[in-house]
Order: sequence, then C-alpha cells, then structure tokens
Amino acid sequence: MILCALCSTLRRFRSFHQILENEKLLLILLDRDRIIIYLDRLLEMDTVIQRETPIKCLSREKLGEGALFAFDETKRALVVCAPTKVFPDNALG
Repeated sequence: MILCALCSTLRRFRSFHQILENEKLLLILLDRDRIIIYLDRLLEMDTVIQRETPIKCLSREKLGEGALFAFDETKRALVVCAPTKVFPDNALG
C-alpha cells in the first residue's frame, strides 16, 4: 500500500530517488516552482509527503531548468548542479 502511494506521487512530479542504508529513502520531487527534498525511512515516506514536511525546499527559478542531483552516502552530501547557472547561454559562444 505504501509503495502504491509513493508511485502515485512520483507520477505527478519529475523526481530523483536513492535508497540508502537503514531503509531510508532520499526523494527529490520537482514541481513547477520548487525542488522538494525528503529524507526519511521508506515506510514513513508517504506520511512525510502527505504532511508536506520536507527537509529542504529550493526554488526552481533560482536553479534554472535541468538541475542534476547526486548523493554521496559515505559523506552524507547532496550535490546539486544547475547547468544554466554554471554555463550561461552567452558563455558558450
């Protein structure tokens, strides 16, 4: 049942997800205006999403389109790369 609810949520948003140690899930949902980051136990993720209690929200306007995500579990570091901010259109020639 929980996985069905998560699947429904994932269909509404573009997303990035990674299963971590200790049955945790890193879930990043992208809607039109925001990038919403959740980190919680897999079995509790549906409740966390329904309560809208992410660990972080980022502005898509500030990051631009095409943001990429990578998570290093050993360092517990999330990397967000926003290509439009790194290479502005006029800098590529």
